[in-house]
Amino acid sequence: MADEKNIFKDLCLDLSLEIEAYNAQMAYEPEYHSRKHFIDVSFTMSLLISQNQLISHSNSSWTLTPLDCWYLLLAAIGHDYGHNGAVNFFASQQELNSIAKIHQFFKKKNIPENDAIYPLIKNLLLSTDPKFRPEIIEKALQQPDDLTLEGRLSILLLESDLMGSSLPERGIELGNLLSLEFEKSNPKLAGIVASIPGRLHFLKSVEFISDQAKSLGADLMLKQSILRVENEIQ
Repeated sequence: MADEKNIFKDLCLDLSLEIEAYNAQMAYEPEYHSRKHFIDVSFTMSLLISQNQLISHSNSSWTLTPLDCWYLLLAAIGHDYGHNGAVNFFASQQELNSIAKIHQFFKKKNIPENDAIYPLIKNLLLSTDPKFRPEIIEKALQQPDDLTLEGRLSILLLESDLMGSSLPERGIELGNLLSLEFEKSNPKLAGIVASIPGRLHFLKSVEFISDQAKSLGADLMLKQSILRVENEIQ
């Protein structure tokens, strides 16, 4: 995937370094949307991509090209670039900020503004806005045959973004960090996120749809997480 003509390896590494430098100079680095979150999502995206060869043997429509994989890695690395820890006060506020920063990064790398990577990365990052997640998941479940390539890439980015928070134990830790982060901008939401009913609501809003996620067993892991929280409530 990283031959001499492929610019994406350097793009991914350089974007990582830029985000590292940006977050290192922040007066306040969010508890949840920190550099650790970028690492988590890059790791879970790598896990999803690693299933590509397995699912390709079944002629899955989810099979990715090497270019698709690079787009996803780049989106995973940069999807929350510049996040200041606040909730969105208008639609896609944080996501639009990240998009603007990544587009500026592309320009510094002399990628032409008419390159298809600009609208693709924009649409992928917009899909991570929690406001749009239910609609994206519902459409994918109800009309799986109508999913475009961009739609599948959006689902994979969502899955990588939410996988860590869906884990039975690690997910609780991440939920507590997100609650601490939200206390500064939305104390009411912070309380909901930290509560057992709030965690159950979150888990039931998540779906692992892609063949990559199912190959990993992420859908079964999610069911275990839900069962564990339901048992706590009882």
